[in-house]
Parts: sequence; C-alpha cells; structure tokens
Amino acid sequence: MRRSRRLVVSFALLLGLALPAAALPVPAPPVTGPADLQRLLDAVVVTGAPGAIGAVEDDGRTIRRVSGVGNLRTGQPPRPVQTFRVASQTKAFVATIVLQLVAEGRVGLDDPVRRYLPRLLPDGDLITVRQLLNHTSGLFDPQVEVYQTLQDIYDLRLEHWRPRQVVAMAVDNGLLFPPGTAWSYSNTNYVVAGLLIERVTGTSIARQLERRLIKPLGLRHTWFPADTAALPPPRLHGYMPLDLEEPWADADITWFNPSFFWASGALVSNVDDLDRFYDALFDGRLLPRRLLAEMLTPVDTGAPGAGYGLGLEIYTLPCGATLAGHTGALPGYNSGSFRLLGDDKDARLVANLHPAPDALYLALSAALVELFCDMTPAEATAAARANPDTAAVIRFR
Repeated sequence: MRRSRRLVVSFALLLGLALPAAALPVPAPPVTGPADLQRLLDAVVVTGAPGAIGAVEDDGRTIRRVSGVGNLRTGQPPRPVQTFRVASQTKAFVATIVLQLVAEGRVGLDDPVRRYLPRLLPDGDLITVRQLLNHTSGLFDPQVEVYQTLQDIYDLRLEHWRPRQVVAMAVDNGLLFPPGTAWSYSNTNYVVAGLLIERVTGTSIARQLERRLIKPLGLRHTWFPADTAALPPPRLHGYMPLDLEEPWADADITWFNPSFFWASGALVSNVDDLDRFYDALFDGRLLPRRLLAEMLTPVDTGAPGAGYGLGLEIYTLPCGATLAGHTGALPGYNSGSFRLLGDDKDARLVANLHPAPDALYLALSAALVELFCDMTPAEATAAARANPDTAAVIRFR
C-alpha cells in the first residue's frame, strides 16, 4: 500500500485569482474561439488531469471542446455530454430551493434554524437560515476528521453516511465562532439546509430538486444520488492519486458514494445542464428579483476580492470583471461554472482528477481569467499566480 500524506485543506479553487479591482464589471472581451478554449483545456491536461471538458457561451453562441482521455482503461476521449460529480455546485441548486421556499412564505431567511429543526442543533436558536447559506453559522465541517489521508478517501469511497450522523459529528466539535461573527466554508451548513427543505416540504431533497429544477428546466443528465456509488453512462471517469507524487491518476474513483456530502455536494450533471440551470437562475426565471439580489450579495470571506453570497461564490477578477457561480471538487472531479455579471458570458470547466497538483488549480484559474478578461495567456497565468493561495492543495468543495 502506498504511503499517503495528510490532506492540506484550503479555501477555494479560484481564491487566488480574485484581486482588488473596480467594483463594476467591465465589458466582456471578444468571443473566445474554439482554438482558444482548446488550448486552455490542453493546458489543464498537461498538469496531470487525464481529461478536461469546457464550454463557453457568449451572446447565444456556445463553444464546447474536450482534451485528453475520459476513460484511461479504454483510451476514449471525453465527450461534452458526459456526466460528472459537480460537488459543491450542488449548493447553488439547494440555495435556490431554500429561497423558493422563502418566496412562498414557508421559510424565513432570518428565522432561526430551530424553528424548522427544533432538536437538530444545540445552537439552533442562534443560527439563521441565511447564515447556513452564506457560511457564517460557525458550524464545524467534519470532513477534515474523516478524510485525513488520500488512502482514507479511497478506502471510504463506498461508505454509507446519514445526514444526521454527519451533523452530529459537526455538533460534537462545537461552533467555530458565534454565529454571524465570521465566515468559514462548511459543508455542514448545506446538509442542515437539505434537512430543512425535507422538513418543510415533507418530501426528500431529491424529489424537490426533481420537481423544482430538474424537470422544469429539462435537465436530462442531472440527478441526485442520495446514497449510491453508481454513476450511470454517459459518464466521465474520475481519478485520484494514492500518493502526492506523479503519476497523479493512480486510482479510478468514478464509483464513490457521496452520501457524506449529500445536499452539500452529491449532485451529478453535465456542462450543458449546468448552463441551463445557471442561465435560468441569473436570468431571473427561478427566483423573484429581490431574492436573486440577496443571493448575489456577498459576505466577506477574508480573501481579497472573494465573497460568498447565498449558495454562490462571487469573485472580482484582475480586470475588474465580477463573476458569480460555484466551484466543485469531489474525489475524481474538479469543476466550475461562472457567469460574468452584467453580461451573458458563461463558462463551465471540468477536469477528471481530484485531489490534484497545484499546477492544475493554477491552470483552471488562469483559464477563467483569460476567458473573462482581455489578457494574454502569460498575463492570465501571472494574475492567477499573484496570490499564494491560488492553488488549493486539496479541497473538497
């Protein structure tokens, strides 16, 4: 058995590309051509990912490209239609459902969690629904205890977890800070949000996702695997290392039970379905304008130019452009979907490797800078490298 190093946990895939800049978005650069997107994906694969998929939509025109290998056993390339674990992009979906319940008068955004889940949290009278959605609750994230090494990830890949079991582990560690006084990214917040949705609606989170988002938007390749390791075709195979040394794609971890992450990160989708969801969200078709504005109002995360709204990451790029969307990383997959605010340019990127080398995170970050800023490749890479936190060493998102 290979030696595994302890996982180093850091904030976000894109943290370092957010630098102080003008508050207003700048005009979008010219449409990125197929050759540009291909070059960016090839650069991601060079860093160690077996394969990558990218899609860019600008002014109604969508460009899709792939690079590398989608299945190391067969040698087949990736295909844009293939599904993958979108990990914490799930949070944007779940936050949307909570806000729909707010719009229906069934949930109060600033109500204490105890009103809906009276016995779940000892501090449920102090933590509000809003604080769950923007990660200011202070709830501990027990993943740092469960997945301490690379071998832990692989050995526990088929493990079954119950949502309340995960919350109990968080509660045992106490609050990180008094609710509302600081910010700390915690998957526990969205496990609690999922339980809240189930309590208020009387049905499963999977059913609510299906009824409110998946069916109305025609998301034919999106589903919520509550407690199964299966990933039916068409699937992009996901890989992980068993040692933090090359080669990185040691183990196929496509079959992974995401029940530990549940409403915080279990969703499966593909790049086109993600585009349909985010388009509907940002175009105002899923929420009233006032609640979309709440969703897009960030709290300070402590990183320059990086904020967190209600289920959305919000970044200010070196060129002054503001992006909203979410990254996602779960064993086997790194992804991100972003919209340029004030414009209709979107990008979705996925690489089938996680955990991954720093260079992969840098390449993904530089790709987004180049896609949304009028910069040369060298300028985009330098901007992404400017902050030492750019490369998240290992992070479940």
